Amino acid sequence: TEYLEECLDYGLSDLQSLHTEMTEWQESLESADMEHMPKYDEVTEAVDVLEHVEDVESAVEQLKEALTDKEEGDPEIAYLETSPYGRKPAPRWMQHTTALSQLQAVVDHLENHEKDEVIEARDALASAIADIETVDFPGMY
Repeated sequence: TEYLEECLDYGLSDLQSLHTEMTEWQESLESADMEHMPKYDEVTEAVDVLEHVEDVESAVEQLKEALTDKEEGDPEIAYLETSPYGRKPAPRWMQHTTALSQLQAVVDHLENHEKDEVIEARDALASAIADIETVDFPGMY
């Protein structure tokens, strides 16, 4: 569990990191003149989907502004964290799954909220999640 604002921050940050990583990989392939390779197409497809991180960022900012009532506090939110066995670092798909789980848990928590601004921001976040959830991360080789 994390607090609501932490779920928003961590989920967004992880998605931004994945977008940056995939964009850098794409640029690396371009600088090596490998645009003709199937790997370049796979990486480009992932980058294209992850471009929606900007929509997630906008929705998160909108939601934070709408949730300014201190009466609500900062509730703890339960979400599913996907983690690897042992001490291995989490692969991209696990980072992506956990980030979406954090953000979706916030959407679910706010399902019955009555404030119009929160409902609008919640729906924007749900839509942004739907746009970014179908990314396929290519393997290294």
